[in-house]
Amino acid sequence: PLASSYPNAMTLDTAGNILLAGSATVSSNSRFFVGKISNTGTALWHRTYAGANNYNAVGSDVATDSSNNVYATGW
Repeated sequence: PLASSYPNAMTLDTAGNILLAGSATVSSNSRFFVGKISNTGTALWHRTYAGANNYNAVGSDVATDSSNNVYATGW
């Protein structure tokens, strides 16, 4: 979904969908990125987040629970 995104972590949910966390370049800044891709390869959703005061941010890990809630961490 993002032209220049770089995953640092990956996991699967209970349906076999792929969840990624990493960084994405937006307006020359690194943004925290988390996204979900279906088990057939279709992009389902993605989100980017800026750091405090619009500084760079990077997603470093992603996990799901048995209800497919998504938990992502980074800096």
